[in-house]
Amino acid sequence: SQPLRDCIVRRSRAIAGAVFRLAMAGHGHGHGFLYDSHLGPVETMCRCAHSVVPAVVCSSDFWLFLALHLGLFFLFNCGIWPSKDTVLGEYLALNTQCAKVITSLTVFFEVFYTNYCYKKYIRMHQLTRTCFVQAREFALEVRLLLFDPSPPHARVVLRYYLAALTLFLEEEIQEGVGATGLTDELLTSDEREFLKTIRDEEFRPTVVLHWSQQVFLLGVQELSIKPPVAKALLDKFAQQYTTMRRLADALKQHVPKHYYHLSCIMICSCLLSWAFEMGATPHFGGVPVFIVLDLILMGMVELASSMADPFGDDSVDFPSRVWLEEGCADC
Repeated sequence: SQPLRDCIVRRSRAIAGAVFRLAMAGHGHGHGFLYDSHLGPVETMCRCAHSVVPAVVCSSDFWLFLALHLGLFFLFNCGIWPSKDTVLGEYLALNTQCAKVITSLTVFFEVFYTNYCYKKYIRMHQLTRTCFVQAREFALEVRLLLFDPSPPHARVVLRYYLAALTLFLEEEIQEGVGATGLTDELLTSDEREFLKTIRDEEFRPTVVLHWSQQVFLLGVQELSIKPPVAKALLDKFAQQYTTMRRLADALKQHVPKHYYHLSCIMICSCLLSWAFEMGATPHFGGVPVFIVLDLILMGMVELASSMADPFGDDSVDFPSRVWLEEGCADC
């Protein structure tokens, strides 16, 4: 009977929401590469694969500051650079207190920037996983409501719904990087050709999602489904659209260029002060210390920049291709 069917839909909706949210919280593919927290710090330090170390070592900025430090160290120990005991050496020497002030300001700027990028990274992870959770909930409810009385309506509704999500992630968010080819499987050639006539790529997922809504409304009219039940599923379309737009807005929200420019100035000033302070000394121990500090400071900038855009092929990027394939298979 219809009352029993409505009761089953309501209970299934509640159970599906709880199950899929638990699955999102304990999903094994939360990030691109997992690490073993049981390993010691020395063993973890020696494993540089899928870390920021290769990217930093390959950057020209790292070698520029290292060459400056080694050059100053060589000139000082060869007697070409004047020591602090001479009059000229006093003018050229860097005061230790000045280096401490520059270091403190640099740490503040970099910690703030890294913290902002990490919060953005977590927010985009939650929004991306929410898109797939809502897709699974929607697929389950459509199956309960439309599949038995009208399988063609259910299939077309889900096909367009998943095509909208795939278009959004692959074209607007990832900008074609790591495409799975699922869009070609979910849309016909005529549908793809029509979407190409829409110049603004941001509207293409919205158009396909609207197609799914239209087919759903046709099924509701033909099957005489009660308005409260139909409205509950129509709200799912609005929820998915809202989540997709929030994800797109979060990705486009960056730290102001002025702040990032000041951060770069502080990082360069800090590395220059360290290069002079540790280079103008007869002790060789300052060289490995400067290399480690240079690697850490440049590595933090590289890590923060990678977290600010976690859709791509970097080691900290989301496995969105795996998520798409698993989500479409589940639906």
